[in-house]
Amino acid sequence: MGPNFKFGELYSLLNGKDGELLRLDLPNRKIFIDNPESDPNADEAFEVLKVSKSPLTIKLSAASGPENLIQEHHKDGAKLWFASPPVPKTGSDEWIVEHEGSDIYSNFFKLKNVYSGTFLDISHADDETAVGKKINHHSTQYWQFIHVQDEDNQDAGTAHTLKRKKHMRNKLRNHQDTFRKDKAEYLKEKRTEAAQEQYNSCDNQPAYTGPNICGNPMCGVDHICAADYNRIVRPMGYPGVPGI
Repeated sequence: MGPNFKFGELYSLLNGKDGELLRLDLPNRKIFIDNPESDPNADEAFEVLKVSKSPLTIKLSAASGPENLIQEHHKDGAKLWFASPPVPKTGSDEWIVEHEGSDIYSNFFKLKNVYSGTFLDISHADDETAVGKKINHHSTQYWQFIHVQDEDNQDAGTAHTLKRKKHMRNKLRNHQDTFRKDKAEYLKEKRTEAAQEQYNSCDNQPAYTGPNICGNPMCGVDHICAADYNRIVRPMGYPGVPGI
């Protein structure tokens, strides 16, 4: 199941790692993730065009011009590009939308390029450049679609006025803040669960029942004497209690 797209309208793509947005700097031919305030000249709105219903396949077109997001290379980690249709390689500007659908990412999706078979991802070299990578189930391959079409401007190809862009970016920042807060809480809960499982695992280990050097049957149950402590830890390379 894919997003309930309004095809021909504008969306922004929020990345699952840190909540940054997929952005396009057409003059410098740069596709990357970032926060809107860091580069006000780049654009974070893309027109979503329908290719097919099953599997759900779309094109992502630059809001500021008739160019589509493409992946022309099968190589893992190859950079993405934008090109005006018709694109040179069939399917290179088509993306299959696959539902991630788990935990904090229940409303996130993976985007698989029809031509290359790689997924929209972020380069691990700089944590910024948009690339195509083989499936790895990292959060950098998860994307949330945020509808940003202006209610008073239904022409998806019309350039945003400064006022509209400011309103859109305020909306996106709210989405970013909400996602980052939710993810921080989710990770905190996961760490707490892991710590509890570790504690339970250690707490339920059976008491040592082998022969005790000291001869006390409770040694290893409610305490351990220095001699038996050394017997256990010294084979592991620890010095133990000196003089024993």
